[in-house]
Amino acid sequence: MSYRQQNKEIKRSKKREPKKMKKRITFIVSFVLFVSICGLTAKAQAVGVDDACFIMPVELADKLNNKESLLLIDCRNKISFSEMHIESAINVPVSKIKSVGNDYEKYKAIIVYCDDAGCSQSQQAFRKLVSMGYKNTKILKSGIKGWESAGYNVICGKPAPTSTEIKIDNMPVDTFKKLIAKGYKFTVLDCRTESEFKAGHLAGAVNIPLDVLDEGYVKLPKDYPVVCCCKTGKRSIAAAKILISKGFNNVTNLSGGLAVWVSKKYPVVTKD
Repeated sequence: MSYRQQNKEIKRSKKREPKKMKKRITFIVSFVLFVSICGLTAKAQAVGVDDACFIMPVELADKLNNKESLLLIDCRNKISFSEMHIESAINVPVSKIKSVGNDYEKYKAIIVYCDDAGCSQSQQAFRKLVSMGYKNTKILKSGIKGWESAGYNVICGKPAPTSTEIKIDNMPVDTFKKLIAKGYKFTVLDCRTESEFKAGHLAGAVNIPLDVLDEGYVKLPKDYPVVCCCKTGKRSIAAAKILISKGFNNVTNLSGGLAVWVSKKYPVVTKD
């Protein structure tokens, strides 16, 4: 090979080398990103969701009223958020959670929510946040619909539902007992008959039978959130709907009623 040919070959090699290097770098970067994404996805999927991961509407309302340092995230799409959302919430769809994750560090608690109990977006957001290291994340029980049904205000909300359309948020007896133990105050409405009430009722409960509640509700104090109860939780749902239609804005049904409460050997008060 002549000197001229060698010189041309060297020049060609120099031109090809940057292209090869660029391809190698692109491949390495792509591979690293792929592995990272797979790792984060697997980690998020491994995060479990149980009852301890949820926060009840009454608990969230208490935190907001006390102006605690928390970040409330509506993880639905932009249209759903604009139609109705909880005051002070920010809109971060599930797909955007990781891209703005660094903004979450200054908050003591993070609460995520979507539509209702059947919506999976809040659980997806929860898993992502926990996998990112935010162990102080909770899911709002029953989402924004549960929040609204409990009587709390929403922004850009739809018109108030009629009594037949009202949906009542159910509070498990275990949750109710824990909240009482923590010092939360409630007005407990026992809508059973007087004889049932005397046979055994929750401490401090007010007895207004369901058949007279439409007028008797005026005896019920509005100082604290109202928890309605009966024997099985069916009459109390009807009672809760009546109260909401009468202007009570924070009403919850005790799920399973006194039957479940007693089955767990929780205390009741008897009256002669």
